[in-house]
Amino acid sequence: MSAEATFTERYTGGTYLEHAPDWHAGDSAWKAGKVFEMIERNQLRPSSVCDVGCGAGEILALLRPRLMAQQALAPEAPGLRLVGYDISAHAIALAKKKEADNLSFRQGDFSREASDPCDLVLVLDVFEHVPDYLSFLTQLRARGRRFIFHIPLDLHAQSVLRGSRHMLEMRREFGHLHYFTIETALATLADTGYRVLDQFYTWDHEDLELPLRESWKRPWRWGVQQLDRTLFKLEPGLAARLRPHFNVMVLAEPAG
Repeated sequence: MSAEATFTERYTGGTYLEHAPDWHAGDSAWKAGKVFEMIERNQLRPSSVCDVGCGAGEILALLRPRLMAQQALAPEAPGLRLVGYDISAHAIALAKKKEADNLSFRQGDFSREASDPCDLVLVLDVFEHVPDYLSFLTQLRARGRRFIFHIPLDLHAQSVLRGSRHMLEMRREFGHLHYFTIETALATLADTGYRVLDQFYTWDHEDLELPLRESWKRPWRWGVQQLDRTLFKLEPGLAARLRPHFNVMVLAEPAG
C-alpha cells in the first residue's frame, strides 16, 4: 500500500468516523458564516459552488438559503447549483440526507473531474490533510474561477516552545500532515498558481464565550480565553503568531 493510500484510509475507512461521528458538523454554522462574509465583502455572485472535502455537507446546506436569497435579488442570474465532494463514503452518506433540488453530494476526487469549472470552489480545512498537497492544489486550480480557502495556522510560537504539542495534537486528532504560518500558507498558494484577492484571520473560538461564573471555577482557562479574544480583536496577526486555534480565510483565483 502506498503512503498516500495509508493516509487516506483514515477517511475512507472507519477510523475518522469513530473519532468524529458528525464529521465536525458542529463547526459548520460558524464556517458557513465566514464563507458568506468573504462572498459578500467581495460582491461574488456564484451560480455554481463546489465544496471540496465537504464532510457531512452541513456548510453547503447552510449556505444554500443565503445564496438563494442573494440570487433572488438578481432574477436574470442563472439558477444556483451546489455540489459537495468527499473521498469518504461515510461522509457522503451523512451529506446525502441534506440533498435538495439544487444541492447534491458525490463521493470522489473533484480535482480529477472533467466537467466545466465552478464559479466558486470551497477548500475549507482540507489541503493540510493531503499527503501531496502541492500536486493537489496545482490540479485543483483548473476546476474553478474563484476559490475560498480556510487554512489552519498550526505553526505558532506556543507550539514550538512546548515541543510542537499543538501540531502533534492536530496530527493525531484531526489528521493534519502539514503546518502553516500565514506566510507559508500564502506562499503555498502562490507557488501552486493562485493569486490572492482577499484574506482575513479567523479564530476557532469566536462564537464561544465562557460564562462569567467560569472566572472563579476555572480562572486560568477563562483568563486565557479573554486574552485571546482581546488579542484577536486588536492584533489578529500577532495572535496567530503566538497562540493556537487561529486560521486564515483566503479568496483566490488562478494566476494567469
